[in-house]
This record gives sequence, C-alpha cells and structure tokens, in this order.
Amino acid sequence: MINQKAPYLVFLFVFGFSNFCFSQFEGKVYYEMTYESNDPETLTFIDMLPKQSTMSIKGTQMRLNQSLAGGGSQAFITNSDLKTSILLMKFMGQEFQVKMNEMEMLKLEKAESFKIVDGTKTKVIAGYTCNQAFALSGKDSLEIYYAPELRTLCVLPQFADLKGIPLQYEIAKGKMRISFQCSSVSVEKIDQAVFTVDESIKQIPFEQFAQSFAVSK
Repeated sequence: MINQKAPYLVFLFVFGFSNFCFSQFEGKVYYEMTYESNDPETLTFIDMLPKQSTMSIKGTQMRLNQSLAGGGSQAFITNSDLKTSILLMKFMGQEFQVKMNEMEMLKLEKAESFKIVDGTKTKVIAGYTCNQAFALSGKDSLEIYYAPELRTLCVLPQFADLKGIPLQYEIAKGKMRISFQCSSVSVEKIDQAVFTVDESIKQIPFEQFAQSFAVSK
C-alpha cells in the first residue's frame, strides 16, 4: 500500500522540473538544496526532504535523482519526444514506478506563471559566469542566476524563458521556500541506460497514485 503521509516527498520533486526537454547541453548538474519555513508543521518534516539533486540531460531526455531520509530515493525521467514521464520511488520499504502521459503530467505540475526580468549582477557558479534574473509573481520575487553557456529547456517550466540552465534559484512551495545551489557541472556523455527503467519494478496506475497522494484533478 502506498504511504499517504509523505506527499511533499513527491510533490517537491515533480513540481521542480519541466517535462519539456529540448537540450543542447549533455551531462550532469549537481545541486545542494536548503529549506526555509516559519510554519511549525512544515518544520516537522523538513529533515526528511532531499538535500542534493542530480540532473542528467541527454538530447530530449532528462533524469533527476534525489535521496531521501532513511535510505529512500526518488527519480523522475522525462522524454519530450514521446511526451512521457516516469516517477520512481523507494521509501519506507516500498518501491514502485508511475508512468505518465502529457495530460497526467500537467495534473502534477500546476506550474505557476512567472514574469522573468533580467537583473544587473553576475557571479561565477561552478566555474560558469551566471547572469542574474528575477521571477516575479504577484508580490513574490525569486532570484535566479543562470549560465548562458549551458543551453537547455530542462528547467522549471516557470523559468522556460531563461537563456541557460539556472545554477542558483529558489522556488516557493506551500509554506516553504526551497533554494537550489549548483555545486558542480559535468559535461559528459550520458549512457542511454540512465533513462531505462527496470520493468520488474511494481507499476502503480496514475489514478491510484493521484488518489493516494491527493493530486487534484
């Protein structure tokens, strides 16, 4: 049975990245993740959330890996040519995969609309000169630094207008603010096997997954 008490472990992950992935960059991007919240309930599970993310990009394919507290893990694989995505989860003694089509992905993303405004600063992150930008939504302003040398659309759907991979950025999720800081970038050939899923892993129908994790329709 799917544990219903860990929705943030999934949603933090799947809301983080777009399912559209037309990439010029091939390699891996490593991020450190930190969290801020003033909400007492949110603070009770922050320690369970991922502290690092690894994003692998090859052509029109992307895979994001994260480790969870207690030896668990989650991975998200997207193929923009096929317009399909697969969520892999292993935690609390359970391991399963959820295959999604484009419409099912949209139910998960619920991407907020941002206006991207260029800033004036630059900084070097992981050896790349990054340009400052701001994502504006209502009264909220999220600072971003992106690397023009690293061209890809494998980023937050809200940040699709950026002309490069964001190496430092924030996202607001519920009563929590999540910061991503790139620790390193590796330009390398990615084996196609990275995007292959073992079919022996139990498959959960999307509707069952959505009901268990309270995904609105």
